[in-house]
Amino acid sequence: MNFELGAGQTEFLNKLDKVCEKIRPYEEECYLAEKINDRVIPEFVSMGMLGCPISKRYGGLGYDMLTFALAMERIGREGSSLRTFFSVDVSIGRMSCRAGPAKIRKKSTCHIQLQAERSWPLP
Repeated sequence: MNFELGAGQTEFLNKLDKVCEKIRPYEEECYLAEKINDRVIPEFVSMGMLGCPISKRYGGLGYDMLTFALAMERIGREGSSLRTFFSVDVSIGRMSCRAGPAKIRKKSTCHIQLQAERSWPLP
C-alpha cells in the first residue's frame, strides 16, 4: 500500500485543517451548551468532506481510504461529536453507494445523498 499523499490529497487535508480551525471555537461553545453545531454541515459540505471517499461517478471526491482516515483523525481532534457525525454519515450512510450490484446502485439515491441541499436538512 502506498502511504505517500499526492498534491490533491494534501490540498484537501489542508482545506480540512482550515475548516477545523475555523469551527473549533463554536464547537466548544456548542459542546458546553449541549446544543447542535449548525455550522458543521455548511462548512464541511463546502469543501466536500461528505463525499471524501465516494466515487466521482456518484458526485464524491473519489479519495482513497487513507485520505479519509487522515481526515477523520483531524476531525477527531475537534471533538467526539464531529468525529461521530462524519463517521456515521460517511461510513454507514454514503459508503452504501459503494456496495451491492451496479444495477441497484444505479437506481439508488447515491447521487442525491451527496448533494448538500438534500443532506441532513436542519433548520
